[in-house]
Amino acid sequence: MSLKIKKISPESAEFNRFYNFPKGIYPEESPKWKVPEDFDFKNLIAIYGVEEENNLLARAALYQNPNLNFQNQPTCCIGNYEAEDHPKAAQILFDQVSEDAKKLGAKFLLGPMNGSTWGTYRFAENINSPFFLEPHHLNYYQKHFLEAGFHPIRNYNSKLVEEIPTDSLEPENELIELQKSLKVNVRPINMTDFAGDLKKLHELVHQAFAQNFLFTPLEKEEFVQKYMSTEKILNQEYTCIAEDEDGNFLAFFFCLDDHLNPAEKRLIIKTIARHPNPKWRGLGQLMGSLLYRKAKKDGYKSIIHALMDEDANSSSISTKFAGKPINRYFLYAKEL
Repeated sequence: MSLKIKKISPESAEFNRFYNFPKGIYPEESPKWKVPEDFDFKNLIAIYGVEEENNLLARAALYQNPNLNFQNQPTCCIGNYEAEDHPKAAQILFDQVSEDAKKLGAKFLLGPMNGSTWGTYRFAENINSPFFLEPHHLNYYQKHFLEAGFHPIRNYNSKLVEEIPTDSLEPENELIELQKSLKVNVRPINMTDFAGDLKKLHELVHQAFAQNFLFTPLEKEEFVQKYMSTEKILNQEYTCIAEDEDGNFLAFFFCLDDHLNPAEKRLIIKTIARHPNPKWRGLGQLMGSLLYRKAKKDGYKSIIHALMDEDANSSSISTKFAGKPINRYFLYAKEL
């Protein structure tokens, strides 16, 4: 029986069939279903599927983000990858996506990445003990990428603090004095004006992450819309903002509970952002110390510092707070 590849757009009558393909390869209780799949329709070129007698065996999306480049070269990315363990179908899929990316002028194809680092990207090394918002996929996906000529270009990790320390933290009175000397106010995100805080966070996050690996800008309206969807999952008390006397945002911690492991009261620190001005160096550690003390007081048993670039400053902050690696993640590239 021959394998055929099909290319569709989101407007296609077959989009729902392609979108629902993962339901046939993941069990009902899979962590996959805890978070809706994200497509970056703005940068989407096409969705591809490899079929055998109208049965999908593999699926992926090709994205061309005009602001994305790798090694200063035009770059496309492949995301939303799902597949049966069928190496031939996977190879046909990768060959077609690679060919089309090359026709678009790309010198590299990155993946897995759903359009940009604002979307889902990276494969996890270990998929056996997932936490909430960790990338979840089938264990042979990395093999498919490697067999198609991809190689790792960036490593990430998550770290677990099993016992929340307070003895090694700065005394509480010193933290209060440091906060006063910096003339900053640390407060929870304002859920009564969530959109207003998000609009101001847009500027801070873009300043903080502008030099990050593969960073691409996001319009303010897109940013607000994207993060408004986190309203029901974030921890409102621990998602906190540091601001100066004029109300300018200087640093930000995005936190949520581990909804995949409700038996243990566990906090996840998903994002840490700080204004790049050297004047505010140490502000992240101040906020971390305040957060740790509150978590201990509120009865949290552990904290995860999630999905950190191994070369980024947030990883060093996690080490200061006694985080130990529990998983690694990889992003891949293929030269076209």
